[in-house]
Amino acid sequence: MPIDRETIRRRKRIARLVLGLVVLALVIGASAVMTLMRSSDRMIADRLSRAIEGIEERTGFEIDYQDFQLEMTHMASLFGLRVTTPGATGEPFAFVDRVDVEFELTPVGDIPVKLNRVRLRGASMNVVLDEDGRPNLPTQALALLDDDAKTASADDESPAGDLKGGLKADLKKNPNAAKALVRKAMAALLGLEIVLEDGRVNLVDRHFARRPPGRLSAKDIRGKLFVDLLGKKISADAKGELADQGGGFDVNLTASSAQQWIELTGRDLSLAPADPYLPEGVRVGPQSRLQGSVSLSRTSGSKTLPIKFDGTLRDLEVENRRLASQPVRDVTVRAKGRLTADLAERRFVLSRTQVFLGPATMTFSGRLDMPEGAKPFFELTAMTDHLPLQDALDALPRDFAPVLQGAVVEGEMDGRFDVALDFAKPSEARFNPQLEVRDLRVITPPPRANITKLNGPFRHTIRKNGKVVKTITVGPEDPDFVRYEDLGENIIGAVLTCEDGGFFRHHGFSLKHIRDSIRTNLRNERFVRGASTLSMQTTKNLWLSHEKTLSRKFQEMLLTWWMEEEIPKKRILEIYMNIIEWGPEIYGIGPAARHYFGKKPKDLSPLQAAFLGSIISNPVKFHDRFYKRGYTGNWGSMLQFILSKMAGRGTISHEIVDWCEPFEVVFSKDGKPAPGGCKKPEEDEAGPDGETPGGAFDEEDVPKGISPDFAPLDPVVKSLMKKATPTPTPAPVPTPPPLDMIDTSGL
Repeated sequence: MPIDRETIRRRKRIARLVLGLVVLALVIGASAVMTLMRSSDRMIADRLSRAIEGIEERTGFEIDYQDFQLEMTHMASLFGLRVTTPGATGEPFAFVDRVDVEFELTPVGDIPVKLNRVRLRGASMNVVLDEDGRPNLPTQALALLDDDAKTASADDESPAGDLKGGLKADLKKNPNAAKALVRKAMAALLGLEIVLEDGRVNLVDRHFARRPPGRLSAKDIRGKLFVDLLGKKISADAKGELADQGGGFDVNLTASSAQQWIELTGRDLSLAPADPYLPEGVRVGPQSRLQGSVSLSRTSGSKTLPIKFDGTLRDLEVENRRLASQPVRDVTVRAKGRLTADLAERRFVLSRTQVFLGPATMTFSGRLDMPEGAKPFFELTAMTDHLPLQDALDALPRDFAPVLQGAVVEGEMDGRFDVALDFAKPSEARFNPQLEVRDLRVITPPPRANITKLNGPFRHTIRKNGKVVKTITVGPEDPDFVRYEDLGENIIGAVLTCEDGGFFRHHGFSLKHIRDSIRTNLRNERFVRGASTLSMQTTKNLWLSHEKTLSRKFQEMLLTWWMEEEIPKKRILEIYMNIIEWGPEIYGIGPAARHYFGKKPKDLSPLQAAFLGSIISNPVKFHDRFYKRGYTGNWGSMLQFILSKMAGRGTISHEIVDWCEPFEVVFSKDGKPAPGGCKKPEEDEAGPDGETPGGAFDEEDVPKGISPDFAPLDPVVKSLMKKATPTPTPAPVPTPPPLDMIDTSGL
């Protein structure tokens, strides 16, 4: 059925009406959207202005920006952001050409509460301290530190306080400590000059580092930041590179009111930036690198801060005159373990920590207490089990133990080292090393220290101050060599009394002397006393220099232990007496007895032997002081002290001490025998001038009832014990004068 004209006209009118309504709706909708967008821009801009005003009022900074834009992609941008300090001249405190913030809107309110990314373009910041140590911060900003500290310590339920102070749960007992810690942390931060420019972060520390100042420059810093304002959580994941020294770093952070965690990872970092923070005189080589990670985690309410670490120092080069006379190079060491810090108690506990040095592994545990207002307490335990001896030798850096290089050994060892130092009570210091060696067998001795040759005659080159003085033969081929049997009991007793009273009792080391040395040095807060035994002095004179380094001391201890395993005690003492210095270019007891007194060693009187024993610690000085002048003066009180100790040990009788008074030594000037100075009231079987015939000792003949402090199992005289007549109770041993009798060459 055909449509009539009226129907067509009616339908056209309806279509035009509908189209008009659609257009009207679109116009109204577009207008509404534009209105909403303009309103949103104005609303967010208004909120931003109010937020900036609040920050300005709270901190004292002045903040302005050139323009603000809000895009439909949930991004807001600020242009030309400037942060200035009122009254400051010059560059602003901080400037950012453009700040881009990506966010997500939540259905609660109309504020962005989740930040997906914040990007700074053309950012720069400069934080410095003036000459008086005041940072370029407004007064309100500095006062804000006080407020944050109080909030962190006083407001138990404040997540903000927990995040800002970080230690409020730890420090309830001492709220002021929280404030002090926050201020110290901020002082450390403000002690840095921080400049952000051209994609780099430059840190310059002029206050905490040694001169020159510490410098660190990082570049290509990039990553992600997530902030949940409603959930009060923040997380970050960033990477960066060091601009000048090479290497990179990663930072991972998660923090909330319930838990805080951060992990720092270093990738092939140079140790050069650490150089300004090392102790004076310590240097690390430019090729030294660090690889590893450290993580810190803390749960709200916990009083401790666990720190896990695993790091490797590679190609380490250390230079320090106390460590070794030359730089120690090519060291690789790894440390893996756990450190727990209790900042409220100022206590640090090391546990489950392994140190890998070459093929050797040691386990460490310990504690350091640093109570406020008191001296620290330190204890450390190091252990190793079933360590192959060859691995122990191979672990030693070549530059640290050059004399031991080339040795090939078999066997294994268990070791434990305990030390405890209370700096408030140095006399109670604990030092307890333990070592058990099993199945030791030397396949190849070190070429520079062949201990096995000591059992027979050998050539010994004497060096002083790095120069060769002379070469001698330690054996009967040398006319100046004196056999053990020909030394005489007087000189043996005097030397052991002065240098090592426990020589025939110990196995190379005197723990008593080591403990006493540690306590004395701690009490005086400097090195004043060593703990070298006669065996240690022998190894030092044979193969090592007299430098006071850990390198020399360490090698000395290992060589001494080895020598004590291989060489009889009598032979060690015989070598010692024939190689040590007794005066300028006077080496060996034979030339010494002849030079000073015109006698053989076995013919020395007790007084003469006591004098020779007393000068071993500094023979050249005492030679010039006494021999050149021809008399000993007030040194007689020292000789009386030595003779009294010899009598107490049974080396001589107590009558001889009285016979030697007034303890004046007479030297030989024309090669003729000098009088012994120990004249008897009447001649008897002891011989003229109170001198007893020399004879061999037997270390099995130990006098009874002798104080262990001064009675070695040295061979003091079965014959003398038989000949000595009963005597009245001896007079008290005189107190020695304040003169240095003991060898303090030490470390």
